[in-house]
Formats: sequence, C-alpha cells, structure tokens
Amino acid sequence: MNSDMPLKFFRPARINTGNRWYIIFYQTHPDTGKLVRHRESFDLGRIKDLSERQRMAKYWCEQVNKRLPLGYPYEQRIREKTTTYTLEGAITLAFDVRTDSDRRNTIKTVKTVYNAFTKWMKERKLQELPIADFTPLLAQEWLDWLRKPVPLGTKNRLRNNKRMANTTWNSYLEKIKSMFNVMVDRELIYKSPFSKFKNRREEPKQRRPVTPDEIAALIVWMKANDPNLLAVCLHLYVMMIRPVELRRIKVHEVDYSSGVLTVNQEHAKMRRARHATVPESLRELMIQRLETASSTDYLFGSDLAPSPTKAGTNLMYNRHRKALEACSIDYQSGATLYSWKDSGITHMAQALGMFAAQSQAGHTNSRITERYVHRAKVNQDVAQMKIPGI
Repeated sequence: MNSDMPLKFFRPARINTGNRWYIIFYQTHPDTGKLVRHRESFDLGRIKDLSERQRMAKYWCEQVNKRLPLGYPYEQRIREKTTTYTLEGAITLAFDVRTDSDRRNTIKTVKTVYNAFTKWMKERKLQELPIADFTPLLAQEWLDWLRKPVPLGTKNRLRNNKRMANTTWNSYLEKIKSMFNVMVDRELIYKSPFSKFKNRREEPKQRRPVTPDEIAALIVWMKANDPNLLAVCLHLYVMMIRPVELRRIKVHEVDYSSGVLTVNQEHAKMRRARHATVPESLRELMIQRLETASSTDYLFGSDLAPSPTKAGTNLMYNRHRKALEACSIDYQSGATLYSWKDSGITHMAQALGMFAAQSQAGHTNSRITERYVHRAKVNQDVAQMKIPGI
C-alpha cells in the first residue's frame, strides 16, 4: 500500500441525475495509492416512481459514505492486507515502536495511555478483533470511557471517581493518535480511526502565582529551615527551570561562575537545549552548595542536596507544601511549587518586558510566555491614569 494514501483517501458520494441515475464517488486504490472514480447504479433507473427513486438514491448515498472510511469498495482487498494483525497485536507493535526511546518520560506517558487502552480493550473482549475492523465508532467509545467516572471504592489506577480533565484527555488523545499513526506508517490500517477527533477546550489553570509578600515570607523561612528547598525555588523563580528538569541535572553539567545555566537536550521537556542567565546576586550562593559535591552527583538529589541519589518525584512538592503551611499560606488557594515559575515570568515581564521573560524561560514565541503571565484584575496604571478635562 502506498504510504501517501492517507493524503488522498476518498471523496464522499453524491447523486448523479439525468439520463442515468447513479451514485458517484472516489476511493483510493489500496495497491496504487491513486484516487479511482466509481459509479454505482444500484438499479435506481428501474424505480419508476420519482420520489421513491430519490429516496433510495439518498439511502444508497448515505450507505456508501458510511462504508468509504472502511475502504469500500476495496474492503476485502484491504482486509487481506491487515488480517494478520489483531487489535491487541497492532497496539502492542505500535507501543513498542513509540517507546523505542532513551527518554524515560516519553516511555512513561505512552505506557500510561497504552495501559488505559488495553484495559478497555480487555473489558470489551476486543483483543482478537482484526485491526481493519477497529472503526471511528469504537475509537469514540474508548475516548468516552476515559472520561467516565468509576464508582467510589473501585480499584482502578487509570481512572478515579472524578471526570478526566480536558487537559489530560487531550494528552491521551495525542498519544493514542501517535500509536495509530504508527499502524498507518506500517500499513496495518488504511487511515487512523482517531484522525477526526479534536482537542477539547482546556480548563483555566487553578494554579496562581505567589505574591511578593508570600515570596518574602517563604524565603525567610527557607533560609532558616530548608536552604536546599530555597535553592530549588530560586531556580524556578529566576532561572525558570522546571522541577522535572532540576531532578535530572548533574553537577558536572552546571557552571554558575559563567553566569549561564544550561539545560541539556536530554533533560529538557521540549527536547532542545536552553540557557538561563544566573543573576550575579545568586552565583555565590549556588557555588557554595557545590563545594563538597562530586561532579557525578545530581544537582538536587536526596534531601534536595547534591547527591549520587536522584530526588524522588514528589520530594520537592512535599517539602514546599510544608513551607507553605509554616508560612500560613493555603495550598488549596492554588499556590504550588510550580507557582514560583509563574511568578518569576510574571514579575520579570512586568519589570524587564515580555521579551526578557520569554528569553529567560526559553520559550520559542511570546504566546507561550503569555500563558504563564498572571495579570491583576485591576491595572493600577490605568486606574491612576489622568484624563484631561475630567
């Protein structure tokens, strides 16, 4: 099957009237990859009553359009090419291809979606379904299943009693599309049954920035009680390095004395290296943390100090929550560890301009930076603006 086939899949059926009545449509030939015109009469010309002929023509047009996505009129030929793979075999192959990576985070996210899909597949007993018979209707069923809450008390690691957030649902859709695209590339299917589905509108962020007063209080507390956590927060606030990236960086990869902190491609979330400027006021503080560290230590290891052991996934967040509680800041209000990055971008944009914030955060365009900027409900500059003659 030609790999370019999905670009010219089919053209919907329409009714041709005149001396001869027939249904005309175009379908891609599974061997040549070229669009072929088809004309089917369905014996419409034998129907004497004109209104009945129109009704049946409409009926056959709808039936053809329903079958075109499945390969009509080449269904059998396509099926012969794909019957060697069941749904279980095809999704397993796609999973193996997508996880052939040295990026643990990629493997983890793809595996989560794969587990969700195979769980639903087994519940529906579809393991032996020929992959050619997995239709957009079944794809829709799985996507609906993802959002369906399960009863309280049910043991289910994939879903809980809350409806899946649109942001999470969009991420699952992206990953399952990538796996079914592997099947298209390997010519196991003609077209991905997930191709027509679009992202849902994402909910507004519940996270809020930490205010200047809260930052001051937290810094005072962390200086006295948790200086390693303070270093974490300053990397988020000033250098705008993500927590997951901080956990991956090793001591030999940083050089604070140069005034630039580099996040290598293998550690960066977006798979490209980025550079953040280290303010002079912080360089000495950061250099002191590394005086007794080994070059192979993680920058933020166990106890958030330089260590050969990598920090646990939740360590930074749990320690930060403890700091919030100590400073009487309500965690439920949306103040989180990640709020330091939001605050850093917001405050830098206000003080130095959007371009400076965009450059420091390593964003490729200002629209990404805009997502992090939190604006006050009242613009004080506008509120205090003098209007001539008023």
